[in-house]
Amino acid sequence: LYGDRLYGFEHRSLTDSPLDNALALAEGLPENLTADVITHSRGGLVAELLIRASESGEGGLADEDFALLEKHPEATVRDAMIRGLKELRDVVKRKNLRVRRIVRTAAPMRGTTLLSGRLDRWSTVSFNLISKGLGLAGQVNAAQIVQAAKALMLELTRQRADASVLPGLEAMRPESPW
Repeated sequence: LYGDRLYGFEHRSLTDSPLDNALALAEGLPENLTADVITHSRGGLVAELLIRASESGEGGLADEDFALLEKHPEATVRDAMIRGLKELRDVVKRKNLRVRRIVRTAAPMRGTTLLSGRLDRWSTVSFNLISKGLGLAGQVNAAQIVQAAKALMLELTRQRADASVLPGLEAMRPESPW
C-alpha cells in the first residue's frame, strides 16, 4: 500500500521534550503531506502533538491545550512550552501537514508511574539486578559496568523532575502538564 513512501523518525526521548521532537519531525516532513502514523512508546506523545497541531486533529491546538500547560510551576519552562506549541502549529500549517490515521502502541499518554515516586525504587532494583546478574565478581570490566550503571541511575533519579535537564523524562511523569 505504501511502497517506498515510508518515513522513520528516531528521536531522543530523555534529553528532548516531545514538543522538540514533534517540531523536528514536522520540519523534516515534505510539504502537503497527509500521513498515517504508527508509534511506539513515547512516539505516541510526539504524534499526539503533531495531530493536535494539524487541521485534521480536532480543530488544531485549542485554548484548553494551552491552559493545561499553565499548570507548570516554572514560568520559563511554561512559556517555552507555549511558544513551542505555537511554533509547531505554524510549521504544520505552513507545510500543510495532515495526520489521517494513527496507531499508538504502549504510549504513555497519561504518563507512567515508573517515573513518578517509584523511580528511586526502580533504579535501586535495576542496579541490584545488573550487579547480581553479571555474576563476574572480581573482574575489572564487571566492576566498571556496575559503577557506570550505578552512576547513571543515581543521576537519572536526581534529575528526573528537572525539565531543563531531562525534558523528555519530565514529560512522561503523570504529574507533568504534557
